[in-house]
Amino acid sequence: MELSKVGQIVRDYWLEISRHFGNVQLYEFVVMPNHLHGIVVITANHNEFTCRGEVTSPVGREMGGETPPLQKPKPTLGKIVAYYKYQTAKLINQFCRTPGLPVWQRNYYEHVIRSEKSLNKIRQYIMDNPLNWHLDIENPATLSHPDARRVKENFWRELA
Repeated sequence: MELSKVGQIVRDYWLEISRHFGNVQLYEFVVMPNHLHGIVVITANHNEFTCRGEVTSPVGREMGGETPPLQKPKPTLGKIVAYYKYQTAKLINQFCRTPGLPVWQRNYYEHVIRSEKSLNKIRQYIMDNPLNWHLDIENPATLSHPDARRVKENFWRELA
């Protein structure tokens, strides 16, 4: 699939997520014509910002000691997605000269991956998604295809 300029913005900012959030790892993802799929892992380890030093009075007397590390709060998936949508919408609207125009729908679909089997199945689904676009219920051309909704519903049902 060849990405348009908007698709490139969507892809490039997806790859920036883990640079912005130090405890986020990104796995498989795919940019589709009107949506994207991706696996986001929020790890326990996250960046710490440490401020250490001593404060002295004008007469040289020690007033304090070591300041405890300041920890960046662990981001939620909602915060990560909100950041991503905001950044991409801003750039897409600049490119398209459509300031303030909504780019993304308000919600998103999330699924907690609880097993290796589920992870592998979702990875495969993401990698195969472009090949199955003709059956995707998000594809406007397949709205009338009788198997499209059933295929997608069965996939998510099998993960439970």
